[in-house]
Amino acid sequence: MQSTTPIGDCFPGTRKQQRNALERLGIHTARDLLYHFPNRYINFADGGQSGGTITGTITGIHKRRTGGKRRVMVAEATIVAQGERVRALWFHQPYIATKYAKGDVVTLNGTWSGKNKPYLANPMITHGDETSQQSRTPDTLTPLYPETHGISSRWLQTKIEELLRDDAIKNIEDPIPEDVRKRLRLPRLYDALLLTHKPRTTNDHEVAKKRFVFEQVFLLQIRQHLTKHTRMQRSAFPVPASIQSAHAFMKSTFSFTPTKGQRRAVSDIIRDIKKKKPMARLLEGDVGSGKTAVAAAVAYGVVTSTTDSNRPQVAYLAPTDILARQQFETFVDLFKTMPVHVGFLSGKICRKFPSKTQPSEATDVPKTRMKRMIASGELDVVIGTHAVIQKDVAFRNLALAVIDEQHRFGVAQRKQLVSASRDTLPHLLSMTATPIPRTLALTMYADLDLSVLDEMPSGRKQAVTKVLASRDKGEVYDRIRQEIDRGHQAYVLCPRIEEHGSSPMRSLKKEYRHLADSVFPDRSVAMLHGKMTPKEREHIVDAFNDGSIDIIACTTVIEIGVNVPNATTIAILHAERFGLAQLHQIRGRVTRSTKQPYCYAVTDSKNEDTLQRLRVFEETHSGFDLAEQDLTMRGSGDLAGFRQSGVPDMITEGLKNPKLVEYARKEAQHIVAKDPSLTAYPLIQKQIDQQAAENA
Repeated sequence: MQSTTPIGDCFPGTRKQQRNALERLGIHTARDLLYHFPNRYINFADGGQSGGTITGTITGIHKRRTGGKRRVMVAEATIVAQGERVRALWFHQPYIATKYAKGDVVTLNGTWSGKNKPYLANPMITHGDETSQQSRTPDTLTPLYPETHGISSRWLQTKIEELLRDDAIKNIEDPIPEDVRKRLRLPRLYDALLLTHKPRTTNDHEVAKKRFVFEQVFLLQIRQHLTKHTRMQRSAFPVPASIQSAHAFMKSTFSFTPTKGQRRAVSDIIRDIKKKKPMARLLEGDVGSGKTAVAAAVAYGVVTSTTDSNRPQVAYLAPTDILARQQFETFVDLFKTMPVHVGFLSGKICRKFPSKTQPSEATDVPKTRMKRMIASGELDVVIGTHAVIQKDVAFRNLALAVIDEQHRFGVAQRKQLVSASRDTLPHLLSMTATPIPRTLALTMYADLDLSVLDEMPSGRKQAVTKVLASRDKGEVYDRIRQEIDRGHQAYVLCPRIEEHGSSPMRSLKKEYRHLADSVFPDRSVAMLHGKMTPKEREHIVDAFNDGSIDIIACTTVIEIGVNVPNATTIAILHAERFGLAQLHQIRGRVTRSTKQPYCYAVTDSKNEDTLQRLRVFEETHSGFDLAEQDLTMRGSGDLAGFRQSGVPDMITEGLKNPKLVEYARKEAQHIVAKDPSLTAYPLIQKQIDQQAAENA
């Protein structure tokens, strides 16, 4: 059989329930199954790495529902091993009770729980005899695989071993070129698969993991460098912008002194857009570091670079209505005394500044007229949401495209903005307020040049951050009242809008009613969430901005685009639900002024790892430091947005090994520079095509 053989053809006798389970695990071909790696191993020789290991006879087994609020289904078994009675519980796995029966001899490995009545919690269970444990090779590790209802880890192990015995699989083609493998001393693909699925020692597993980590990072780097190579074959409109003019704009327009990082970023960007090759640059900065100021200064430099009728245009794309509208209002305020025409385009709202009847105001215009103004070049800067990249929106002379919070847009959407059917490409400036560790930036954005804002504008204060238990929520609300009495405003954030089954998590709607009716009946409290219409959200944000609302009970809809300098306090309920990077982004909502901000992370969690993570949040105020911690503790998927970007989890391991990433980057650069069509590397091309199809 081949690695591309459908999984049903590999094992013709597979039952429908098992086929459905494989589908849920994303296993469609032989290769998918071979790349379904263990998430841990058991060494039976030392009693099991994850807890207790016993072999005995089942004397009773049944399924039941637990008591209390959650009432989950469990399978419960009693096993007699060497004369001792042992209890085992499988939570959310009642099917175990139908798969095994009284009298079965089984081997269990799991973690001991329960102080007064110890039991094995969710142990691995396999059929066997009383000597099965002794019959194992002492130095062989037993893999445990991610499983789902209908398929056990043992079933997966058996099928994978069957595949590995197939002659065709033994000769499976390796996408890593032989010279690269030899240079870096990496095992060939089949050997690495053996070391992963049938390791004799922990070192075997580590050797295989290094090879697969390199493979994933290497292929991603090839894709990124191919993207850059393709883009550099195109031409761009060279913008005759002035660095001095842009710097003068920042100095005269903003109330703060631009940081060195801001001035450096503006200079780098303008030097790029003066060239005939399309710029692709990522502007990265912590919350409140002044990315919008850089974008505005560059936009000013672009649209004022010439006075002829072919004036270059700027498109500014934001992921939400709230952020797009905020940026429109910011640009209007910045350009109100200048001959710059700004438009706003979202799904239902279109606005233009200045208005012919009221030059200092923006006015609503019909969408059809807005599109005509964009096409004719009447509008210099167009700010909006996805509506800006619709097929019927055509710019006359788009010279610069700015994507705010770029990781919230799909790859196809970013390409759509910069690859319209024209001879020249616009220059591209992507921005993100999610601090990205350098290793991750080199891995994820090898096709982009990087500018980093590593300073904060003068006068900004760090938020006083406290982690508190839910029982102390009353104390948090007392502190919010003190801030409101000082004339300030506050947010109370809940992860979920509605109640959800038996979950003890309090919903936004319930917390809002509690705040409005019981805690702050004498104050103005409003609710804000993503299911409200754009008009409803706009009304709430405007009222909060002008001080008519004291407290907003909200979801993470405020995370991007809500900028109210008078809001100084935020309470994040069920804070354990968020990664460090996202918590920091949320905390940034109250660091928009020189007033002292406060952030309270409220949790019911008793898990020590979770509490440790929240303590890191409490003590660390640098977004870059928190991103590094998040990467170590939870992986790249929890750095806002990267879970949805098609990045394999294996790459997370690579990000912890900067030297390996650098090797992969250099090898990928060399291959693309030597053979950009990949004519000599058909297996690499095949893998890239397959990944592109999966991520489309």
